[in-house]
Amino acid sequence: MENPAESRSITGIKLLFVAAFIIIGLWFVHEIISTLFFFFFAVVLTMVLNAPVMWLMSKRFSRTSAALIVFFLMLISLVAIFWLVIPRLLNQVSSLITNLPSYYLDLKMQVVGLVDEYPALQKKLLDNSSLSDSMPSTRRIVIGAGRFSLS
Repeated sequence: MENPAESRSITGIKLLFVAAFIIIGLWFVHEIISTLFFFFFAVVLTMVLNAPVMWLMSKRFSRTSAALIVFFLMLISLVAIFWLVIPRLLNQVSSLITNLPSYYLDLKMQVVGLVDEYPALQKKLLDNSSLSDSMPSTRRIVIGAGRFSLS
C-alpha cells in the first residue's frame, strides 16, 4: 500500500512535468510560427497560381513557360498595385502628420468636456505643456510602425 504523502509527491511531480512540457511546447510553437505562416502562404499561393498554369498548359504551353508567364504577370500586377497604392498612402500619411496637432487638440477638448466634474484631472489636461511633450517623437513612431509592419 502506498503512502498518501508519496502519492501526492508523485502527482505533484507529474503535474510539474506536464506543465514543463506545455511551456516548452508553447515556446517551440512561438519560435516556429513565422516559418509555419510562410509555409502556409507558399501552399496557398501555389494552389492559387496552379489554375492559370493549368489553363495555359491546356492551350499547348509547356509547364515551365506557363509558370514563367503566370509569375511575370503576377509580378507586373503587384508592381501596378504598388504604383497605384503607394502614392495615395504617402499622401494620406503626410495629411495625417500635418493634421495631427489639430486632431490632438480636438481630442483634448473632448476629453476635457468629459471630465468637467473632475477639476484636478481637468487641470492636469489643460496645463500648458507643449504638444511635443505629450506626443512620442517621430523617430519612435516610425520605428514602431516599421516593427509592426514587419511583424
